Amino acid sequence: MLVIYLILKYFIITEIFSYLLHIKRLTELFERKEINVETTLYDGHGHPIAYIADDDEHSIYLWSCPAVAYIVDENLFGWNGRHLGWFVDGVLYNLKGYRVGSVRNKCSHAVYEGHAKYAKYIKHAKHARYAASARPTLKLSYSNEDLSGLLKQGMV
Repeated sequence: MLVIYLILKYFIITEIFSYLLHIKRLTELFERKEINVETTLYDGHGHPIAYIADDDEHSIYLWSCPAVAYIVDENLFGWNGRHLGWFVDGVLYNLKGYRVGSVRNKCSHAVYEGHAKYAKYIKHAKHARYAASARPTLKLSYSNEDLSGLLKQGMV
């Protein structure tokens, strides 16, 4: 009985060690940007609408469109240069300060699964950025404006 116990203990420890090495390798790949992590954006009802690409520009894509917006600091700009709102702590706000979308863990509703991501469209050249609007007080309630409509305002 003791032999069986020792053998099982050896296999369990070996499996745990192997798992920890695997996690360490994945962490290293994420840090070196060899694995892309794209963040899905959800509307106020938990529907996946867009995603933030893991690139230097923090480009935002709708599921079937070229890049429509990008994030600079906390400002959200359309690809056409228009200031569309803010991205603060995982929440997208419109120019009036109302929420229009968020990442999964900031969504106030249960979220639906995201769509399959297709190959990205070639990005258009960005237009010159307009000056950012003054930031209003950010509100907890959602806007009547939908996330898709806000992001489409940034299309070229």
